[in-house]
Amino acid sequence: MKPLVATAANEAELEPKVRDARARIAFYASTPQYRAAFDHLGLGDLADRLKLLSRAQRWEEMPRFITDEILHQYAVVGTYETIVRELHDRYGGVVTNAEFSIPLVASHDEDVLAALIRELHAQPSPAAL
Repeated sequence: MKPLVATAANEAELEPKVRDARARIAFYASTPQYRAAFDHLGLGDLADRLKLLSRAQRWEEMPRFITDEILHQYAVVGTYETIVRELHDRYGGVVTNAEFSIPLVASHDEDVLAALIRELHAQPSPAAL
């Protein structure tokens, strides 16, 4: 499994990550191969609208159609302080392994990522709950 994750050190740094997640979700919605995933949640009309915008090369307009509700249906969003809980709350009972990307920009980012992974691994397994 590879969940869509938007995370950063604080709310200000999280904003551009959330914009990127909205753009990615809008792109997926515009792609016919992903239509079933949007139909399943009653978002077929949205997929149709975004498909038309993508065909017209109106990429910059597309993310605004991804509401907070839709964003949180498809992405896990939170600061470094909250992302582990968010991931565990959403997937802890059903997923044993996941892959997600957090860009390493600053020299301490690798340490932050390692700490997040340790914290995620330390979460109780569903059998222990």
